[in-house]
Amino acid sequence: VAVNQTPAVLAVAIGRALKATWATVVIFHTTLLMPRERARHGLFEWATRAARALVFVSQNQAAYWKGKGLRSPAVHTIRNGVDLGRFSMVADPSGAHFSMLTLANGEM
Repeated sequence: VAVNQTPAVLAVAIGRALKATWATVVIFHTTLLMPRERARHGLFEWATRAARALVFVSQNQAAYWKGKGLRSPAVHTIRNGVDLGRFSMVADPSGAHFSMLTLANGEM
């Protein structure tokens, strides 16, 4: 599993050099590229075509990168977020919510 640009290029390049049989999956946590990453975009396109799958945090992000030429045999979206209805911090003067997380009262 490679997260973002440079690890993806390295994983695919090392895998090819070693004739490895592993499958590379690229997970995206960013959309905006830094200047040095933009300069290596061609390598990144190569790496994503060699990856088994691409994973994005939203459909919009997937569409953006598809528009930039990234392709892979499989594309998946796993929404990035928290269900606030299920996971909410409720004021609890007893500190029970900390003990559920195996944290000492007040330790965070």
